[in-house]
Amino acid sequence: MHSLVLLDSWSESSYRLSSLPATRSYVRAEWTRSGAITGPQAAALLALDETTPWQV
Repeated sequence: MHSLVLLDSWSESSYRLSSLPATRSYVRAEWTRSGAITGPQAAALLALDETTPWQV
């Protein structure tokens, strides 16, 4: 799942997603489901995650 963080919405089913696009779609849906952030905000966070050189 690379560096995506599910922010308190981790589940075993999300851990087993097979592709990055499927994971991104799932995470975006989870983040926007509560209404705490909008779809464009979630997309921006995911884009930021993709372009940030995370160090492990």
